[in-house]
Amino acid sequence: MVQQWEKEHRSELVENWKRATSRTPLAPVAAAALMDIARIVEVEPLQPHWLRLTFADGSVHEVDVGKLDSGVFAEIHRDPVLFSQVRVRPESGTIEWPGRIDLDPDVLYGSQTPSDGRPYPRRILSGPAGGGLPTADL
Repeated sequence: MVQQWEKEHRSELVENWKRATSRTPLAPVAAAALMDIARIVEVEPLQPHWLRLTFADGSVHEVDVGKLDSGVFAEIHRDPVLFSQVRVRPESGTIEWPGRIDLDPDVLYGSQTPSDGRPYPRRILSGPAGGGLPTADL
């Protein structure tokens, strides 16, 4: 996502680099493209280990987070009550469980790959409203 934005705004970034190295005030760089980055606005826990996520672009995905079964996530997966306490953290547009355990919204959306290289299984129930980020069933 960031690489795509950088590609679209490369000329602005290069110009600002030149300005910075000559100690000239920087020009504003368009940030509107950043608004398209996937943010979660609603979450519904499903069983077992699936989440229904509604994103800011209007798309709805069901994502299996069952592969996250080690460390702090092992406890969440063993305890259905704890798993059901998932909530949206509005300031970051992602989801979290008690204890500030959260997941990357871009990975949950499917636009970025998890650090282990294995995408989360997902079902895309609806795509973005009026365009937005492309969705792919991974």
